[in-house]
Amino acid sequence: MQPVPAGIKNIRIAGPPSSMEILLPNGPRGRSSFNTLAKGTVQRACSAYTANMWWQTLIRCARLVFVACFAGLSLGGQLAQAQDLYNAWQHALERSRLVEISQNHLLSRQMLNVSMGGFELAGGQRVGFDRWYKTSLQDTRVSWMTPIAPDWGVIWGVSTGERGTKYTIDPSMKIGLVFNAPIDRKSRLSVKVSTVLGGRLQEKPCTADYGAIGGVQSVNCRLAASEMAPAQTLSYLFNSLPPDLHQLSISYQKSF
Repeated sequence: MQPVPAGIKNIRIAGPPSSMEILLPNGPRGRSSFNTLAKGTVQRACSAYTANMWWQTLIRCARLVFVACFAGLSLGGQLAQAQDLYNAWQHALERSRLVEISQNHLLSRQMLNVSMGGFELAGGQRVGFDRWYKTSLQDTRVSWMTPIAPDWGVIWGVSTGERGTKYTIDPSMKIGLVFNAPIDRKSRLSVKVSTVLGGRLQEKPCTADYGAIGGVQSVNCRLAASEMAPAQTLSYLFNSLPPDLHQLSISYQKSF
């Protein structure tokens, strides 16, 4: 950009840069004598400005192309990785075998036993617990074993959970490892360890009317007819994890 000549008092832009009017302190003569120089300076400045704009635009376009190429390569790599993972998962499923499908687990049996109880109201009517603690679908667990190497594999599975009017057993996930290796030609050692994530049993309270003396209160349904205060029975609501939360089994086999 050309330097501004000394003595310029004011610059007023009235249109494009080529029509810039420059006022000099020496009056009309000074203005006329400087007119040609000013126009040449402005034109060169405009040309430099235009070339610079084209250069900046070219740089920005190059950056956009680079970013687009990099994003395309990254997306292509991610898609390839996703395809590899999918193929590995499909291969693992083909090699997996069903090792467990069961119901009537410990928490399910516990609630089944509770559903067989009941109590009597003050008027002699019997209240059965089956209305609160009976379910049409027990918690069902399904597990598979996927071999990873000739001597060990992964155990994995899920359960459906269970629901009654006054309780829930959350769905769960089972994960574990199994190791099976020969000791000699006639004996073999097997080790299996697993854990359950979820599967918590939670019980809900009932609302009971104790008449003029006690009024309406929340109470543990199973202990509503006991001698305990209603508020005290709430401490005995079920809130527990599966008893078989962690399992470890070691077996030794020998052939004769």
